[in-house]
Amino acid sequence: MRKLPLIAAILGMSATALAGFKTFSAIYVDAGAGLAYGSMGYVRASADSVQYIGCTASGYPTYVSMSCSARDAAGAFVFCTSTNPNLVTAVSALNSDSSILFTWEPATGQCSVVRATTSSYYQPKAP
Repeated sequence: MRKLPLIAAILGMSATALAGFKTFSAIYVDAGAGLAYGSMGYVRASADSVQYIGCTASGYPTYVSMSCSARDAAGAFVFCTSTNPNLVTAVSALNSDSSILFTWEPATGQCSVVRATTSSYYQPKAP
């Protein structure tokens, strides 16, 4: 009988732990610094029809390529592209609930970093 209160306490902690930390990320664009980031789930659920962020990976017989683009709530638009296979791999890891961060060289428009994060603390997409 002493195990019953312990089991109830553990189950209670589990329910609390399932609530978990939550965060969101509207689209942030800094064209001068070559930086954009945001959460696809948050943007999909937002009321505005301006913000977006996304990346595309493509494979061809002789090379691969990728591109990322974003537009913030103020309408600032950025875009970068690359044929670096490591960046193509990072873009391939994205899903519709991911958070994306990408950087580029402002003078050339070449992507230099793509970070795809999928975590329980980001808001999932909503219709």
